[in-house]
Amino acid sequence: MAAVAGHRDICEYLLNQHHANVDCVDEGGWTPLVWAIENGHTHVVKALLSADADIHVRDSEGNASIHWGAYSGNTDIIKLLVNRGADVEAVNELGDRPLHIAVRQARTEAVILLLSHGVDTSAVNNLFQTAAECCHGACSENMKSFLLVNDILRSCKVDGISSKPAKLLHRDIARGKEKVPIPVVNDADDCNYPTDFVYVTESVFTSHVPVNTTISSLNRCSCSGDCTRGSCACARASIACWYDGGGVLSSDFDFVSPPRIFECNKACGCWNTCTNRVVQHGISVQMELFKTAHRGWGVKSRHKIAKGTFVCEYVGELITDSQADEREDDSYLFDLDYKDGDTFCMDAKHYGNISRFINHRCEPNLTPVSVFVDHQDLRFPRICLFANTDIPAGTELGFDYGEKFWLVKYKHFLCDCGCNNCKYNKSSIDSTLALHMAATGASPSSASSNPHS
Repeated sequence: MAAVAGHRDICEYLLNQHHANVDCVDEGGWTPLVWAIENGHTHVVKALLSADADIHVRDSEGNASIHWGAYSGNTDIIKLLVNRGADVEAVNELGDRPLHIAVRQARTEAVILLLSHGVDTSAVNNLFQTAAECCHGACSENMKSFLLVNDILRSCKVDGISSKPAKLLHRDIARGKEKVPIPVVNDADDCNYPTDFVYVTESVFTSHVPVNTTISSLNRCSCSGDCTRGSCACARASIACWYDGGGVLSSDFDFVSPPRIFECNKACGCWNTCTNRVVQHGISVQMELFKTAHRGWGVKSRHKIAKGTFVCEYVGELITDSQADEREDDSYLFDLDYKDGDTFCMDAKHYGNISRFINHRCEPNLTPVSVFVDHQDLRFPRICLFANTDIPAGTELGFDYGEKFWLVKYKHFLCDCGCNNCKYNKSSIDSTLALHMAATGASPSSASSNPHS
């Protein structure tokens, strides 16, 4: 109610003194931020954004805050949202983008602002309407003129170079399988979105793999609290409960040599909302699949990701090392690297999630961590990618594929991650190989072909 009425001081009091949830939702899925935007309270919007309100929360009709900014027509609010990483091409359940809504509401200044950000005027909603076809009323002819002039200007070449706008290829590569949509965009070429794999949210089996999933084998707790104390059996198995109250890895977590994490599980007596349950709740960060200029598809953040946040799990087909050796394409293999006995791999070639598109970075902003939830068979950790630094909105995500990968692949292609300290590009690969030979006495050709270890 404070956000609806525009009472910034009350909002700040509730957030600071009573630790109110800035992203609480009503029955329609509206957050305080949405109410403030819809009512045009710029000062309240600024306060809520300062409290890290999530601009990507969707209401029951799939509208994000940017849709409501377009509805209100308040350009100051739209600018605030865009500067925080709002997607000007976000699609709601009706297929409407912010431009459709701004045009329909005859919000001229909002339309001009959205056009200045290069929105796609040819995009259609579920009724196959472009934004121009949503015009109605007395302002319709003027609005159509704005859109027409914009299209003419964008089709012109400046200094012989044509500007190609980003094109939304798919509203959600996961097709609703994740809690948050993952749109697919391409401003690099004319390729369509990837269709050569099955999107899965957990690892799968296509042959027998001996994972011990019996519930009686699970170490479990019977905590009545939030499982952060040393008395929690699951936390003790992890050395400590590494998650803070916000579901983020604690500040003393070791990203260089990450410990195994044993989350509370289905056999535990604690609440499903306990602190030691993060990965099992799935993806919650906003990401975008996009086409890079030279490295195929990549994944970028759509909003700021705090250090220690769980981003996604590397899922795929669980196979044995011997099966991996027989596969022609090893580009999506991830060694599980169990040292005592049989070894296994994860192959995301045919079955995978958004993680299969995350590229290598020599200066990674993601770190793989072994997490156990539904079983505690040490041969089969869940490979979970956590942010090892604060990641700004719009940043490409990447983890280090490992030296073993590049000792094989450098013969076929070199790294193009663009990092200042890249170890595997044209200018640095020879020194990297020399360091490897000096340290191991082995030639690169003796390395295993399985990457991502």
